[in-house]
Amino acid sequence: MKKAKKFLVGLLAFVVVCVVVLVFVLFYGDKKPHAGTGNGGGIHKHVYDQEITDEDFLKSEATCTAKATYYKSCKCGAKGTATFEYGKKREHTDNNDGTCSVCLQKYYSIGLEYELSDDGTYYKVTGIGECTDTDLMIPSTHNNLQVKQIGSGACGAFYGCDSLTSVTIPDSITMFGDEIFYGCDSLPSVYYTGDIASWCAIEFGIGFPLYNIVDFYIDNEKVVDLIIPDGVEIINELAFSGYLSLTSVTIPASVTRIGDGAFYGCDALTSVYYTGDIASWCAIGLLSYNAVDLYINNEKVVDLIIPDGVKIINDFAFYGCNSLTSVTIPDSVTTVGSHSFENCINLTYNIKGNLKYLGNENNPYIYLVGMVDKTATSVTIDNACKFIGANAFNYCINLTNVAIPNSVTMIGDSAFAQCYDLTSVTIPNSVTTIGYRAFYNCDSLTSVTIPDSVTTIRVATFYGCESLTSVTIGDSVTTIENDAFWNCINLTSITFTGTVAEWNEIKISGEWNSSVPATKVVCSDGEVAL
Repeated sequence: MKKAKKFLVGLLAFVVVCVVVLVFVLFYGDKKPHAGTGNGGGIHKHVYDQEITDEDFLKSEATCTAKATYYKSCKCGAKGTATFEYGKKREHTDNNDGTCSVCLQKYYSIGLEYELSDDGTYYKVTGIGECTDTDLMIPSTHNNLQVKQIGSGACGAFYGCDSLTSVTIPDSITMFGDEIFYGCDSLPSVYYTGDIASWCAIEFGIGFPLYNIVDFYIDNEKVVDLIIPDGVEIINELAFSGYLSLTSVTIPASVTRIGDGAFYGCDALTSVYYTGDIASWCAIGLLSYNAVDLYINNEKVVDLIIPDGVKIINDFAFYGCNSLTSVTIPDSVTTVGSHSFENCINLTYNIKGNLKYLGNENNPYIYLVGMVDKTATSVTIDNACKFIGANAFNYCINLTNVAIPNSVTMIGDSAFAQCYDLTSVTIPNSVTTIGYRAFYNCDSLTSVTIPDSVTTIRVATFYGCESLTSVTIGDSVTTIENDAFWNCINLTSITFTGTVAEWNEIKISGEWNSSVPATKVVCSDGEVAL
C-alpha cells in the first residue's frame, strides 16, 4: 500500500513537472537568455530592429531592378521576418539595343553623340545625334568606359531639343557643360540615379542645369523639401538653379561653401534651415535671390546678433530674409560680402543724414545700406562707417559729389553705379576693396585716383564712364579685370605710381581698356605703350 502511494505521488510530481515545462515552452519558447545584464542574465523578448548587412541576414541579392534585401535582427542575433533594402542595384546587362537582357527594361538611349576625353579615360555625351527618344536615358558607360560628362564647351549638348519630355542622368556623371537643356521647352522632368550628395558635387557649366524643370527626381524621389545630408561640405555652383518646385532646403553644419547660384531661379523656395550656428552661417552665405524665411539651429532669424569675433559676413548671407527685423554687427567684422542684407523687407535701420546704416550699440554706422531719399544731390557719410554696401547709391541719378571718409575700407558692388551726375569722388587710402561695377556708367565722372591700398580693379568698375579723362592707379594694384575701363571714350591719361617693371607684372585682362583712346601708361620711371 505504501509503495502504491509513493508511486502515485511520484507520478503526480512528474505530471506537474511536465505541465510546467509545457507551459514554459508555449509561453516562452521564442525567448532566449540575454547575457550581460549584471544580474546573471535574464529572459528577454526579441525586438527585431537591427539592420545588419552580414551574409547571415541576406534574404536576396541585388538585381538590376532591386537592391539587396536583408532580414532585420534582434540585438541578441536572432533573425526576424521583417526585411530592409540596402546598397545599390546591380548594373543592367546590355542587350546592345538599349535594353537589359535580364529584366528586359530599357535603360539607355541609342544614337547619341559621344566624344572621348583628352586623356582617353572617359566619354562625354555631346549631342542628341540620331536618337529620336523623347524620354532620353543617358548611359553610364560607352565602349566599356564611363560616361562622366554631358556637353562639351559652350554649346549645350541638348540645346533646343524641344521634343524631350524627360531625361535620366546616371550617377557616373561628374561634369555638365554649358546650357545643357536650355531651349528644351517641353522638358518638365529630370531623373538622377545617384544621391543628393553626389548631385551637389557635380561641376556645372554656365546656365541653369535644371532650367524650368518642374519635376526633379533623385533616386526616384521628387525633390521638394530638400535635405542635404550631413557630411556634405560643398554645394557646387548652380547645383539646383532653375528648379521650379523646390520649396525648402535644409543645410547641415558640415557645409562650408555654397557655390554661386546654387539656388538661383528656384522661384518656389521660401524656407532655408541651417543646423549650425550664426557665426558659421555668416561664413557660408546663400545665393538665391529669393525672399525666404531663414532658420538657424531651429530658430527663425528675427533679431540677428552676429557674435563678436566674426570677421566675414559672406555674399548674400541674409539676402531676402523676410523675418529679419534688426541686425547687430560687431566691431570684429572686417568684410561684408555683396548683397548681404539686401531685400530684407522688414529690416529696420539706423538713420543719419539721409543715409541708412547697420551697426551696434557703440557704433550704429558700421555698414552703409543706402539713401533714404534717393533724389538728394549730396550726402555726408559718417566718419565711423567701415563698409559702403552693394548698390548703396545705385541709380541715385541726382547725386553730384560724395566724400568718402578714411574710415571706409570697402566699396561694394555697384555702390555708385548709374550715378549719372556724379562728377567727383575721393577714394581714401583706407579703402582696400572696390567692388564689381562700383562706378558703372557714372558718365559725368571726370577723374579718379585709385589709392595704393587697392590691389584689384574689378570687372567693369569704371565701365561706361564716358567723361573720364584721367585715371591714377596706385602701385599696389596687381590685377585689372575684364572691362574695367570699357568704353571710357575720353580717357586719354593713365598714370601708374609704380615702375614699368611693376606694371608689367600686373595680371591684366585683354579687354580691360576697350574703346579707351589712351595710348600709353605713364609710370614713375618710364612709359608703357598700349
